[in-house]
Amino acid sequence: MVIGPEITGDAKMIEVRVGEFSRSPFGRKLEDGKFSGERFRKEKIAPSLRKGEKVWVYLDDVVPGYEYGSSFLHEAFGGLVLYEGFTEQELKARLKIVTEMKDVEQEIWEYIQAPAKYL
Repeated sequence: MVIGPEITGDAKMIEVRVGEFSRSPFGRKLEDGKFSGERFRKEKIAPSLRKGEKVWVYLDDVVPGYEYGSSFLHEAFGGLVLYEGFTEQELKARLKIVTEMKDVEQEIWEYIQAPAKYL
């Protein structure tokens, strides 16, 4: 969920906490359920990026021990390139992944760098 924006330089910074969207997000497409990667991307990340805002996505506030599925991550983050039209360079400048799970962060950036490879 988007919480209070801060001003950082000339762009607003928006915090998006996955745990406020769902404590256990699941699935790729809307038909997979209301906590899918597609819905998260379309409702929580892409609108702020389209406004030119910087978006910090916090991943660690889900159910303890939860492991993100690749379908959710690919759709939510790789879909920013595949379906929303953002470039890797734009996302590197305006998207920050905040997590202690460095393997998940790396996986997300792999999906952003080569999203079609993982379809």
